Amino acid sequence: MRRSVAVELEVAKGLNKLLYSVESVYLNIVREVVEYAIANNVTSATQLQRLFCSKYRSEYQALIHN
Repeated sequence: MRRSVAVELEVAKGLNKLLYSVESVYLNIVREVVEYAIANNVTSATQLQRLFCSKYRSEYQALIHN
C-alpha cells in the first residue's frame, strides 16, 4: 500500500522559486521520456535510463547532488 501526504509549508519567496524551477525541469524530463517511450514503443525502464541518463546529467549539472 502506498500513501501520499500533502504538507503545507510557508517558505521564503526565493526557496519557492527554486522549488518551482526544479519541479518544472523534472516535469519536462518526464514528459520527454514518456513521449519518446510511446513514440518508439519502449517498455523497458532500463533502456530509457540508458538513453536519457547521460543526456540529462550533462544538461542539468546544477541539479545533481555531488
